Amino acid sequence: MTEPSTAAGNLGGKAVRSVAWLSAGQLGRQILAFSTNLVLARILVPDDFGLFGMTYVAAEIAQVFIAFGLGATIVQRQVTAQAVLTTCFWFNVVIGAVAALALWGSGPLLSTYFQRPEVDTLVLPLAINMVVAGASVVPQALLTQRLQFRDMTVAQIVGSVCASLGALALAWAGVGVWALAAQPLIGNTVTCAIMMRQARWLPGLHPALRHLQGMVSLSLNLLGSNLVSTAGRNLHTFVIGRYLGAAALGAYGLASGLTGTVLFQITSVIVRVLFPTLSLLRNEPERLASAWLKANAAVSLTTIPIMAGTAAMAPDVVHVLFGPQWEAAIDVLRILCVAMAVQSALTTTGTVLLTFGRGDLLLKTSIATAVLSGAAYWVGTVWGGLVGAAWGFFVVCVVTHLWTAALACQEVRMPLRRLLMPMLAPTLCSAAMAGAMVATTQLLAGWLPLTRLLACSGVGALAYLALLLLFARRTTWSLVSDIRAQWSH
Repeated sequence: MTEPSTAAGNLGGKAVRSVAWLSAGQLGRQILAFSTNLVLARILVPDDFGLFGMTYVAAEIAQVFIAFGLGATIVQRQVTAQAVLTTCFWFNVVIGAVAALALWGSGPLLSTYFQRPEVDTLVLPLAINMVVAGASVVPQALLTQRLQFRDMTVAQIVGSVCASLGALALAWAGVGVWALAAQPLIGNTVTCAIMMRQARWLPGLHPALRHLQGMVSLSLNLLGSNLVSTAGRNLHTFVIGRYLGAAALGAYGLASGLTGTVLFQITSVIVRVLFPTLSLLRNEPERLASAWLKANAAVSLTTIPIMAGTAAMAPDVVHVLFGPQWEAAIDVLRILCVAMAVQSALTTTGTVLLTFGRGDLLLKTSIATAVLSGAAYWVGTVWGGLVGAAWGFFVVCVVTHLWTAALACQEVRMPLRRLLMPMLAPTLCSAAMAGAMVATTQLLAGWLPLTRLLACSGVGALAYLALLLLFARRTTWSLVSDIRAQWSH
């Protein structure tokens, strides 16, 4: 039998290597997608991209139903029985087929709403993709459960390469917008096939609904939580767009998209690895708490300074990246950076609730967050315009994430302060770093925005590292040493 310490080392090593693989894979896919879009933008016309966007909005909503939550349930409960996995597979395929029919049926409605008849047929490849997405749930869950993120990353990269090559070939062939519609179908089909091979698993032919007993409750809660969260994330569109107009909505969306994209690239990787890792440790509360705190420390040490630096350099960030015509987004960006720093530092709390199967609490917090967000956006917009809307989001973000963190700490049986205290050092160091960057900006007021942004970024990075070494050396070195030790296993 494997000794506990050895098992812990192996698990920690797998987790660290998984983060490395997922980070590298995600970065590679982002670069590939960006490069592909640059080439497609040269071949296709803006109308093609707009037409595809009209079609894809319905696919995004349908995609929420595909996962259903069974994949997360398989990971959380460490399901390995072939009969149960087979039933989950065919159940998700059926959900995918239903979503495909609904998406296909939405074609005439979308074409009428947007007054573009092409949308009616353009939904077909996206509808077929719903079935492929349903078939991918179980093999992806198995790879996640086993921490085989290297195999998952390889499958996703190969799928992305095939999707890009297929889209470029179709674009060169002159099919226009159909190249964009076929791209996700090609990529997901290839990825699904490779993940099945990597998982060494194929579904049986005799599913039985009785095998889903005890799994559906958690899955339904996750489905509800995802639907409510998706709606909540888009509430600003309805409020700001209705009261302030399209230009203000565009400015808010730009700031929100910039902060959200940066944080997603960091936090999503850690969260994806953290969930299966904590699921293996849910019967060992002290080890689970230790793994959670280390993951949270890693997120806090990286995301809080990034957000603080972006807030400090908001005018130059906006002018350099997007141009002076987006000046309305500067103050919004500053506020959202602070809000996202809080959100990123506490983003793992939902994962902990999911680890313990508390989908009911996730649904409850999602509903409360959506309701409070809608009210905060409305009050903020009416009384303070675009900046007021951003402050409304900030208040709701802080309150709801602290609430979720308290619920997660109750499940782990540890006080909330044990989770929050390690965030104090990176927060204070980041605030001091931001002050140094603002002072440097004043000294370099006559420089070009790009040159000033690069210089202040360098000053900020050096200041943050120096402050960590002075005031949080033990915590930082302990985390780095632990990662190196786990990597060597």
